[in-house]
Amino acid sequence: MIYYLNLHNDPFQKIKSKNKTVEMRLFDERRKNITVGDILIFENNDSKEKLSVEVIDTKVFKNFEELYKSYDKKELGYDLNEIANPSDMLKYYNQENIDKYGTLAISIKLLEEKYAIVFDMDDTMLKTDKTISEYSLNVLKKLQDLGHKIVINTARSKYYNGEYFNLIKPDFAILNGGALIIDKNENTVFKSIIDARKMNLIIKEFLKFTSTFSVQTENDFLNNNEEYKGQNAKYFDFENNILQDEVYKIVASFSDLNRAFKLAEQFNLECIPYFDGKFVRFNNKNISKLSGNIELSKILNIPLDKFVVFGDDTGDLEMIKNSGDGLLMQNSHIKEKYSYIKTTSYTNDEDGVAKYLVEKFKIAAKP
Repeated sequence: MIYYLNLHNDPFQKIKSKNKTVEMRLFDERRKNITVGDILIFENNDSKEKLSVEVIDTKVFKNFEELYKSYDKKELGYDLNEIANPSDMLKYYNQENIDKYGTLAISIKLLEEKYAIVFDMDDTMLKTDKTISEYSLNVLKKLQDLGHKIVINTARSKYYNGEYFNLIKPDFAILNGGALIIDKNENTVFKSIIDARKMNLIIKEFLKFTSTFSVQTENDFLNNNEEYKGQNAKYFDFENNILQDEVYKIVASFSDLNRAFKLAEQFNLECIPYFDGKFVRFNNKNISKLSGNIELSKILNIPLDKFVVFGDDTGDLEMIKNSGDGLLMQNSHIKEKYSYIKTTSYTNDEDGVAKYLVEKFKIAAKP
């Protein structure tokens, strides 16, 4: 189980610095069920910073005098030059409640191992109807409270993902296939753009070989098909208009994939087919979902072997393979082709990501 407890700044800092390994509380209704293996999440009363610890032992005492006699003062958070006095606890609890409930010593271990939980959106975190369940949101919030980082990694744009960003409240979002990374306050921490001048040269050449063409800019998804309304697309006549915006990503459909790769080489772009080659994504060189994870690994100081990654399509394969724990979704249309890759037990419509995380991190949460 996970328990949330408030803590004054001084004991909070001592736990954080490993100079306090026993937390002292009343043995009242709120704490009587705490047991070995539970997770305590302390929130600093002043800074609101959170700290996660694991319970490794619990002992019940009649009062704080008995408790203090059973532990070294350093375990209780006292410096060597300080006197460990049980009456210090009267700052937090009155004698009447101490006599009524007794006291609890909770031996704790600081949880320092942090993970990055990374997931694609469509057909991975999102259900088929493009919604996210309250259950999944609850699981992600619990993981954040434990200190793990929640990361969206999608080929979609910031413009398309705004609604979901507000629901999930991720620590970071890797967008446009790795071309843009933003933090929880939507500040840009990394970007790789194709400038408008080069982009117009690309458009002119690409349209010789495809009639299906779209680009992702900072604020828009522009498409040359007036009928297409997915991804909040806006129609743009690329043949007769000059594009003024920087571009993060290009998506096109080519009947000849070799032609797509030649065009990518001509303009020094990365070329990634997906949907079994029906569409091709173009970014700047060395930009991909995996490169986004690598960049974020440096920012977070969390190695890739502590990345738990979920996806469903060929564009997700490299980031799945290059992670400590990478999975294809049970509903993935490529899972048979890549049968050597682990899959979730449940589909996206069955909250497959959340259910896997509950099992892996032993979170108490019910669908």
